[in-house]
Order: sequence, then C-alpha cells, then structure tokens
Amino acid sequence: LDALDAATLNYAATLILCAPVGRFFQQNGGKIRAPNALDIGCGEGVMSEALAEHGLNVTAIDLQPSRIGVEYFYDNPAFGRLEFQQEDITRIPEHAIPCPLDIVYSQRALHYFPHSKASDLVDKINRRLAPTAVIAVSVMGTRCPIVKGLPGIKEPLNHRHFKLPRDRAERWNIERRVCPYTKQDLRRLFEGADVYLKDGKVHETRFGMLKAIFIRDSMAQGR
Repeated sequence: LDALDAATLNYAATLILCAPVGRFFQQNGGKIRAPNALDIGCGEGVMSEALAEHGLNVTAIDLQPSRIGVEYFYDNPAFGRLEFQQEDITRIPEHAIPCPLDIVYSQRALHYFPHSKASDLVDKINRRLAPTAVIAVSVMGTRCPIVKGLPGIKEPLNHRHFKLPRDRAERWNIERRVCPYTKQDLRRLFEGADVYLKDGKVHETRFGMLKAIFIRDSMAQGR
C-alpha cells in the first residue's frame, strides 16, 4: 500500500468521526448509531481493519477469500464490527447493502468490472448513502504501466474491458479483464450520484493509479 491510500482512508474516516454529530449520525430511540462503512474489493482487509479501529461498522466484500474470515481477527473486540462477505459486489441485491452508508472505500477494484456493471453499482450505492457520506476510490488509470500502450485502452469506455497479454498478466499477477479509466472517465462514473468531487480533482499516482474522494453533504450549498 502506498502512503496516499492510508492518507485517503484517514481523511475519509476523520470527515465522518470529527464532524458535528447531528450531521453524520441518526438518532434512533435516543441512541446514536455507529457509522457504516463498505469496503469494495477489500483484499486482505488492511483498510477494513483500519476502519473498524476507527469505530465503524464495516462490511468488507471481495471475490477472493480474505484473512478477515480467520477467527483470530476477532480476538480484539473492535473486530466485532467487521464482517466479511466473499461475493461479487455487482451481484449483491441493493437491499443487502448496508444502509445508510457513511463511508464507501474501494481500492483498485472497480476497474475489474465492465463499465456498465461499475455504473450500476454506483447507482445502487448512491441510493444507500447517508445524507452526509464519503466515497474514497482508487482505480487503474490508462497511463498505468500495467496497461500503457495496449490497444484496449483506446476502446470506448462501454467496450473497454480486456485481458492483459500473457507476459503482463504473469508479471502483475492479473488474470481478470480490466477496464482502465481516464480522469474524466472516473468523474463521469459518479456523475449520476448526489456527490461532489473533493477539491474538484482526480489525482494520479506516479504508478498511474487514479484516486478521488467524492463527498455527499446535505448541508453543503453550491456544490
């Protein structure tokens, strides 16, 4: 993990936990609910664990088995708020996605889905978001060395979902099809969601990964 991943996570969690309680938490029978987080493509669960340590109820989802499911992860009481599901997130029905969602975190996962499925997933998540929420996302960019120069990156976004050549697939250990994004593509993926892009920028790492934070704030004006 690079430093920006950790910085993104800490920023997203801080926005939720340090904001006025009335804006981020809902009263229910006199009780203040804990914030909910969704980690899409959680991998080994490093970021899921960090979110749980911030006090959030975390639903972590990945196609592959994760160490989150290992029993020793629950030795610490903090992990009582951490649940792992081995699923294809695009096939999970909307009602099964936690609601309301305060943080959605996805590191290097959305580019494995065809754009149409990623777009449908964003629509589902948008309908589950809390009035104030943060989406922190990272995807493979078209200038990333993994895909740079390949013919597939020139395809229209709706058709851009291709397998890597054998040498690159073996080098990067990626067998799945990928849909790399440009900065504008990533902006457009979230255009239909009721969110705004923090700082108005999609950032690109030196390795060509794109990172962005989208914010929903029901109290914000003129966004």
